[in-house]
Amino acid sequence: MRNILLAGFLVFSLPLAAQEPPQCIEAREGQLACMTGKQCACRFITGGSMTGRPDRFA
Repeated sequence: MRNILLAGFLVFSLPLAAQEPPQCIEAREGQLACMTGKQCACRFITGGSMTGRPDRFA
């Protein structure tokens, strides 16, 4: 019985595989995600000639 409890504890104490963060696309605009303890919102960001970045969702 003790071995079964120990085996169960070891199985449930293993770290979980890392998950990929959700992709920010037009269909997910406005959704929230918690990444590394911070809450992130998917939104449209306009680009500009000064930054050299195109319009995108981030």
